[in-house]
Amino acid sequence: MIETIQPGRSLTVAQAAADVVVEQARELKRHGRLAKGGRDPEGVHQMRVATRRLRAALRVFKGRLEVPEPVRQALRRLARRLGAVRDRDVLLTLVREHHLPQLTGQERARLGRIVGDWRDERAAGQKRLGRELARRRHAKLLKALVRWAEATGPEGPADPAADVLAEAVESQAVALARHGGITEAAPSPEDLHGLRIGFKRLRYTLDIHAAACGLGYDVERRLARRMQDVLGEIHDRDLLLDRLAAGKGLYRGPWPGLHPRLAHERQALVRRFLRLRGEWIRRTREPVLEDDPARFVSLQPARVQLRLVGGTKHVASAMVR
Repeated sequence: MIETIQPGRSLTVAQAAADVVVEQARELKRHGRLAKGGRDPEGVHQMRVATRRLRAALRVFKGRLEVPEPVRQALRRLARRLGAVRDRDVLLTLVREHHLPQLTGQERARLGRIVGDWRDERAAGQKRLGRELARRRHAKLLKALVRWAEATGPEGPADPAADVLAEAVESQAVALARHGGITEAAPSPEDLHGLRIGFKRLRYTLDIHAAACGLGYDVERRLARRMQDVLGEIHDRDLLLDRLAAGKGLYRGPWPGLHPRLAHERQALVRRFLRLRGEWIRRTREPVLEDDPARFVSLQPARVQLRLVGGTKHVASAMVR
């Protein structure tokens, strides 16, 4: 089990959940105008992060707090809309900045047509996102989140948030320790994609733990983010390599310049992942218990200040104005 550490704050489950929900609702509102305009990808990215943190908090506290199903559905719909735009932004950046300028002739022309397709798909996704953010139901979602937090904070469960969050962290870390992406010498693309999702969820849970408790698994939190990032870069290249291998439509080959470049980048990223994986295993497994890999040990608990929570009353009053 995780060694108990004394939290810097003593929030209850209800208080921690309410604070995270209100703060992230404020982030959604703050970045919504930029995301709706569609000119700056950062607005979409920041809204997506806020949505993920909201969903992570609701997932962690599920069973202890009742969240209206319409709110969960609205968050899922918003996450899909944001993801459709953000995923295209990532692919466009990867290809336009790193590969398209290096190609020549017909190969460059064909890749340029693919980029044009992605731009069209991104524009269509941005239009759907813009409509979503302009509708009354999005404003209703933000208000519903704040109302839920205002009602939950004082009246919800009084269990210590530190205990509940530590249990969630350990459960997720145990699942990661047993995942094929960690245990297999040469993980498949499917293993790596699944591992990325696991690290993403763990990272957001660690963020919430740090914000709610004032003490956090700071080393592990930073390492989880690095793992999520490198696994995301591998996944982006796997998607494109798969499409090139299928050779359908605009992806029909040959690709004598692009394919080797992508494969070389992927190999370098996998080597980086393997180094990070080794560091992750060393930091989260006690060597005296090698027969029990499902351990999560905070080696350097440190005071942290993350902008994931705020004073609920202050933030709530600002949101409803």
